[in-house]
Amino acid sequence: MSKLVDVLRKCGGTRCAEDIIDTSLSGLLLNHDMTPNKDLFRAFAWESRDKLHLFDARGVSNLAYAYALVGYVPQFDDKSDLFDLIATQAAGRRAEFNAQDISNIVWAFATVKKPHTTLFAAMGDQVVVLKHLGQFKPQALSNTLWAYATTGINHPKLFDKIANHIAGL
Repeated sequence: MSKLVDVLRKCGGTRCAEDIIDTSLSGLLLNHDMTPNKDLFRAFAWESRDKLHLFDARGVSNLAYAYALVGYVPQFDDKSDLFDLIATQAAGRRAEFNAQDISNIVWAFATVKKPHTTLFAAMGDQVVVLKHLGQFKPQALSNTLWAYATTGINHPKLFDKIANHIAGL
């Protein structure tokens, strides 16, 4: 659904050239001002909240990525938000995250302007312990560095690891 929101916004909420998006779907996902239907996305967040421990690493990073695409950080009654829960879950399970998962999750947090230092430390540490960075596609490396730069989070060992990889050392 987050991809659909992204497409709908780019099309201005009207039918796209390929005529694939129905206006009723647009009305379900977006308000008239092209903001996400917060009630709908909050409901998804609430349902995910108690099941987040069942998500695999890819599912956790994809959930963050999806909400970043929508541009919405749902808050809960206790003043925490979905990204706080995702960060806690991901940091504790960092060894399960592959290159794409790491890239997606830090990109998502940077995109919604949530510089969660524990998450960024954990994901950076995970990259540092990898024997090599061959599983990182250039775009994933770029997105990872962009996320750290955008949030202003410094992780010297991560930066050294990536620099050495790029330099072929």
